[in-house]
Amino acid sequence: MKMVAAAKLRRAQASAEAAAPYAAAMRRMLVQTIRRLQSEGKTVKLLPVGRRAFNFFSRDYADLIIDKVIGVSGKEVPFSAASNLGEKINTLLEAGEIDVCTLVFNKFKNAMTQVPTCQQLVPMVMDEAEEKPAAASNDVALYEFEPDEATLLEMLLPRNLQVQIYASLLETAAGENGARMTAMDNATRNAGRSIDSLSKVYNRTRQTNITNELIEIISGAQAV
Repeated sequence: MKMVAAAKLRRAQASAEAAAPYAAAMRRMLVQTIRRLQSEGKTVKLLPVGRRAFNFFSRDYADLIIDKVIGVSGKEVPFSAASNLGEKINTLLEAGEIDVCTLVFNKFKNAMTQVPTCQQLVPMVMDEAEEKPAAASNDVALYEFEPDEATLLEMLLPRNLQVQIYASLLETAAGENGARMTAMDNATRNAGRSIDSLSKVYNRTRQTNITNELIEIISGAQAV
């Protein structure tokens, strides 16, 4: 049991050490963003997602927290989590408590790289390619909507918000798993190098003992 506990401790320590640079970068970006917005005279309100985020903001920014979402992280991220969070944001918007919503999350690049990212959810920000007008008037497509445009937007905008949130939750989960995998891989490599080094020490010590025993036997035989 002691060996099992020690192995779990080493894995947890490796994960913590691997996540330390990312966690520091994320905390730094969050604090800088809050201070920048406050210096611009804007009212900042926080809606932490996850227990760790809630605990972090509770220490220094408890007065800015207006709501929280706990129990999102896990092996699988259900779409219902993004749906519930989207409904909370829509409720705040309709109540006039917020007018801009920015999502801060961990953008996944690869197993070794996760980038802290700010993404504005509300109002929706269009990409440059989407905002660029068509080159010629004959390239403009005409669409017929059924039902009308207003009804479609009323249905699609909340759905788009939920999809954007869900994508960020998936990227965060992928980044966390990637960081864990990288940490475990590094721990395995370090353990392998330690085993090789200890094996060499063991073999040298064993060879030295055998040599000393042979010398003693030969010396004793010569003395006789």
